[in-house]
Amino acid sequence: MPFVRVCIVQPNQRMKKILITAVCLTLLAANCKDDENPVEEHTHVDGNTVVSAQFNWKWGLDAFDGTQTYTTALNEKIKIERVQFYLAQPYFSDDNDVLVEEFPAKYLLVDLADGALVQNIGEVNGHLHTMDFILGLDSVTNHSDPALVAADHPLSISNNMHWSWSQGYIFLKVEGKFDSDGDGVVEGTDDPFTYHCAGSDALRRNAEVEVHHDALTGGAYIIPMNVDLAALIGSIAIQAEPSAQGAGPVNVQLMNNLRNAISTP
Repeated sequence: MPFVRVCIVQPNQRMKKILITAVCLTLLAANCKDDENPVEEHTHVDGNTVVSAQFNWKWGLDAFDGTQTYTTALNEKIKIERVQFYLAQPYFSDDNDVLVEEFPAKYLLVDLADGALVQNIGEVNGHLHTMDFILGLDSVTNHSDPALVAADHPLSISNNMHWSWSQGYIFLKVEGKFDSDGDGVVEGTDDPFTYHCAGSDALRRNAEVEVHHDALTGGAYIIPMNVDLAALIGSIAIQAEPSAQGAGPVNVQLMNNLRNAISTP
């Protein structure tokens, strides 16, 4: 076998400089090419969506008009002047009934006088299939001291939704006038009706509405919620019992009706 001599040539200083210069020029050219053809940035960023609720007042399928006289299911003519109720501690679930987000310290005071006011619930990130909530208040909150909350808080005593003498909140108020003289017209001289549902934790109701919204991309989403006052009054015999304050049969029926009166389109 013939002998082969391998010679390793060490680069001199001139060769080193040439090699280094060539590498630098190659890198510079590559960078310039990238500047000419920049990579398109991915602008879609997932983030929390601010979710709110907007309450739309209805009489059946029509928008509610506080100046109008309405006829109830019992053929009684009424005018509704005040409706207020608490919606508390909402939480959201997905299609598999898995919790997405909950708000145990969120309390909304829904007021007819506010019209279609948008009320903030909180930030979520996920598919919202349903929203569950309490109509009224949980026992601990119901028997808490309203003096401990700020004046602008829904639970503030300034909202006149607390019975200090019974140490509890009014879950629902419904007030107005009915055709007490039977002349077919509701006017200033007619008698009032007053229903205040309070005095018992058992009056609170669990409720649920469908949402069907992907709250995955940030921004804001407003849940439209209808409150049907015809369904709220239902078959309450107003002329027979125009006042019910507490947790009697009429108050129980009103809380049941309220649950059925709230829906999403």
